[in-house]
Amino acid sequence: MEELFAERIVNVPRSFIREILKVSLDPEIISFAGSLPNREFFPVTEIQVASNRVFDRCGRDMLQYSIDRHLPADISWTRPEGGMFLWGRLPGDLNAMKLFDLAVREKVVFVPGDPFYTTRTGVATMRLNFSCTDAETIERGIIRLRRALKT
Repeated sequence: MEELFAERIVNVPRSFIREILKVSLDPEIISFAGSLPNREFFPVTEIQVASNRVFDRCGRDMLQYSIDRHLPADISWTRPEGGMFLWGRLPGDLNAMKLFDLAVREKVVFVPGDPFYTTRTGVATMRLNFSCTDAETIERGIIRLRRALKT
């Protein structure tokens, strides 16, 4: 079966993804680890009307990202131009795998950067999905992530 995968994926710990999926089954967990958006959240007609209104009023300014108001300013973030994920880099020597364990206690999960590397561990990066839940739940999840960071 291994010949089906790229060489770089061979050393990725298989149990970590299973662990994320296992803890994500808890209905109290807010998961930023998912990969597919929930199609039920797509009010297509309303989005089209609202988007046209905002483009007419704001043009390119509406495409700018705002500052993440709940997390420390020393976490750097990618600025996605699409897709479903953004990446964060934790400050200093913080370890995203250790943060993951603390985050689970706060009932929120994300994907630490470790599984994406073949030769590095203890990295300070994390991937968050922003397309699988609504804005209010994202805000609650980020507040929970902040509590884990403070721990």
